[in-house]
Amino acid sequence: MRFLLLIILFLTVSLSLNAYFLNKGTEDLNLALRVLPDPGEMLPVFIVMKEQYDTAMLYDEVSGLDKKSRRSYTLSTLKSFSNRAQTEIRIALNEMETQGLVDDLNFLWISNVIGLRATSDALRILDERADIDRLEYDPPRPVLSAHYYKGSDHEEIYYPQRDGNQREITYNLLMMNVPDV
Repeated sequence: MRFLLLIILFLTVSLSLNAYFLNKGTEDLNLALRVLPDPGEMLPVFIVMKEQYDTAMLYDEVSGLDKKSRRSYTLSTLKSFSNRAQTEIRIALNEMETQGLVDDLNFLWISNVIGLRATSDALRILDERADIDRLEYDPPRPVLSAHYYKGSDHEEIYYPQRDGNQREITYNLLMMNVPDV
């Protein structure tokens, strides 16, 4: 009897731990889902579609064209490919958007990827789709280290000029060590 109770307890705990596991989710996304305080909270993710345009074939198709024609052909080819490959998922995502499960939809034709913010319920639905290769977590990343920020404004860093006056060094230039050069 104890053995049976232990097995039931083990299965219950295992199932609850795997409740937020997505087969197509990256390790980072699955970790974010496990620590998500509110299941209704939206996470920024990328949907990478299974069908991808063969870049070697595209290169062969445009290799003999001049620069302007190559650009035009590449744009139209990748856009039409993405529109065709994303037709069904766009319909599903627009429906999920009306239900409040996803928002901030961005259809990226150049790499056949879709950027969005989605709830855990929406991610579980998307995880079942055959046309998706993987779901990637896209957390906000600071461009510059926090050292250069005070609240929402950047910290003003001044260096003395030869004449004794102070001038501000733009923080991006400071990050590249331009003043040292």
